[in-house]
Amino acid sequence: MLYEISEMYKRDTSFTLCESENTIQFSDVQNCKMISFINRPLKYQTDRIDEYIFQYDVLPTIGGLLVSAKFKLTFSNIEGTDVQYIPVIIYDENGKKCEQFFCMNVLNSISLLDRKRSIYLPSKWDKSKINVIQPFYYNDNMANHLIVRMEECNSFIIVSEQFKELAEEKKLKGITFNPEGKSVYTKLGPVSYTHLRAHETDSYLVCRLLLEKKKKKNTHIHTLQNT
Repeated sequence: MLYEISEMYKRDTSFTLCESENTIQFSDVQNCKMISFINRPLKYQTDRIDEYIFQYDVLPTIGGLLVSAKFKLTFSNIEGTDVQYIPVIIYDENGKKCEQFFCMNVLNSISLLDRKRSIYLPSKWDKSKINVIQPFYYNDNMANHLIVRMEECNSFIIVSEQFKELAEEKKLKGITFNPEGKSVYTKLGPVSYTHLRAHETDSYLVCRLLLEKKKKKNTHIHTLQNT
């Protein structure tokens, strides 16, 4: 069994790569190549460095997944082959900073999508890309890796059963494992509204619009109840 990973956090927030203050861009951490031109820690920003941050091993990130030192130690055996860990500094709006996390750069991209069984749509903005709604995978293609990006949609980070078991054994927090066949519409719970809006990939755009529609409906009902 293969799983797509997603992040969860106690409150609605995200940690964003500051493209204007780094030598790399969002696309660099999705190209699945070793990044060698970094001469200082990457800068990320968030609204507030709160008391919850050190309870998590994976943070809701825009631009290269942020993972803890515990996560890095747990998967140190795949450093250089499946992943690259890059030091980061997280700043909040008040100037507070945190240096205990790493950007995890996934180094391999593999064709995994079973198009016969999966549900997907062409991208609205780029016809060469697709939006995966309900994925199924060719499991044998992951035989030599614990974690990869899916070639057909590189926003999908896919992990093996072995990766999942080790993460659960070490009780890593902030990460969820979505098994193949799970629709994106059922993954709204662990992903925040702010995170969906900031990513704004086609699939998450659909999810965000559904959230907005649901929010407006609930607001309308609440208004009626109070009239």
